[in-house]
Amino acid sequence: MKPADILANLAVGTPHRDQAAAAFLQLLRDMARRLLVEPRSRGVYRISFEEREEMVGRTVVRILERSPVSVVGKSDAECSKFVETTLVRIFIDEMRKRSGHEKRSEVAIDEVESQAGSGMDQADLQDKSRIILDTVMNAMLGRATDDAHRDRLRRTWKQIQLLVFDGADMHAILAQDEGIGPASSEDDRKKARDRVLTAHYRFRKSLAAEIDSMAASGDLDPVSAEFARTSIRAHLNRRQNPQPASSVANKRIKLS
Repeated sequence: MKPADILANLAVGTPHRDQAAAAFLQLLRDMARRLLVEPRSRGVYRISFEEREEMVGRTVVRILERSPVSVVGKSDAECSKFVETTLVRIFIDEMRKRSGHEKRSEVAIDEVESQAGSGMDQADLQDKSRIILDTVMNAMLGRATDDAHRDRLRRTWKQIQLLVFDGADMHAILAQDEGIGPASSEDDRKKARDRVLTAHYRFRKSLAAEIDSMAASGDLDPVSAEFARTSIRAHLNRRQNPQPASSVANKRIKLS
């Protein structure tokens, strides 16, 4: 059953309630293994293996008690997000009741590299990384001193997202932002590529500094700040291998 069908059939008296309840439990168990985002704060969390069944059970009870919930009749994506938000907020509330932030930091998140290496939920991992880095980027825009600075940040972040998350190649970036085309010389192409990569390097340094600043001010909790840092290491610290001009237009530049 899809998320919308599950939530539509959880209320007492619905014809497929038993089937929906079993599917709901499986949906929550699958979610509890992933990285979770709290949408208001955009904090990123991971529930430890030891905590998962308890958090799943509490979420089942919460949503069953309130069924039919407000998102019934809406899309699968909206219903799935409702369930995820309920789960992560129950987890956050429980961690706040326990002693300090140490326990929370201990169980909330694994290193991004270890998650990526497991091959598990890679697309979900990248989505969460993109969300938290976008939050940091917005904070950088707020600190920017002038419109020209903000425009440079937006352009560089857009380029990085295209290359790292959206599967674009450097040829497209050079054509779009540097005016490099088939008739451009190899020297002009190299200079333009160097300009782009230098801007990306400076952006990563600024992004890391902003994460430290947000962590120090409390705008990012310790777990989300570490996730943002490891997202940079896992996804943004990439280099484009040089290729001859004849192959650039026809082959995607590898990110190694």
